[in-house]
Amino acid sequence: MSAPWTRQFRLPTDAGEILVREWGDPHGSLVVFHHGTPSSSIAVPGGWRGPSDARVRLCSYDRPGYGASPTVPGRTVADAAEWSSRIADAAGAE
Repeated sequence: MSAPWTRQFRLPTDAGEILVREWGDPHGSLVVFHHGTPSSSIAVPGGWRGPSDARVRLCSYDRPGYGASPTVPGRTVADAAEWSSRIADAAGAE
């Protein structure tokens, strides 16, 4: 089964590029999802159809060291807030 509407992009950060995947309704409200450990942006709450069914636009990303994003020694939990902000900006969220 293929995923409903998706797109992938790479977001440049101070730590290198992270892979971001968008799922769901391209016109829905933006939700930035932080996957658990171990996992990656391919894991989507509610399955691949979940964001479409909920009428949201979900962005998930490969945290450093997972999936297609490189390991970043010295990263902190606070870095995720900055990356989330950059993802929202790149996705054109208001």
